[in-house]
Amino acid sequence: MIPYEEYKSYGPYSRPDGRMHMCFVHKVNGSKKTVSYPKYIMEIKLGRYLESNETVHHIDGNIENNSEHNFEVVDRSQHTKFHSMKVRTRFQPEIWICAYCGNNFTATTEMVRQRDYNERRGKGQSGKFCSRSCNGKINH
Repeated sequence: MIPYEEYKSYGPYSRPDGRMHMCFVHKVNGSKKTVSYPKYIMEIKLGRYLESNETVHHIDGNIENNSEHNFEVVDRSQHTKFHSMKVRTRFQPEIWICAYCGNNFTATTEMVRQRDYNERRGKGQSGKFCSRSCNGKINH
């Protein structure tokens, strides 16, 4: 069986985060499904659907490089561990200045990660605060 032969395919479409996906409508019953473009490419190349414990990894780390030569099928749990370690080591604590009281404080890795996430998506930030108290006082 060839993957997706029983579906009408649409795409690929680009998501706001730069990832690509495919949409499918079943030719008989009309059911719909969405699949990541890299997964679709690998399933077509392999001639089979991926197992539930498999996922597709971008070898060069660039999610916008959708060349089939940049893909490898890997174990899902190992892939998750790999990327969670990468995230933990990428964000280091930073020294910030509180927007309300002006004191220096150490921003946690989670605060730095959240700031970078918001910046990548074009979201503004109201300020960097050393505490919930300073955050609350800024509007009064």
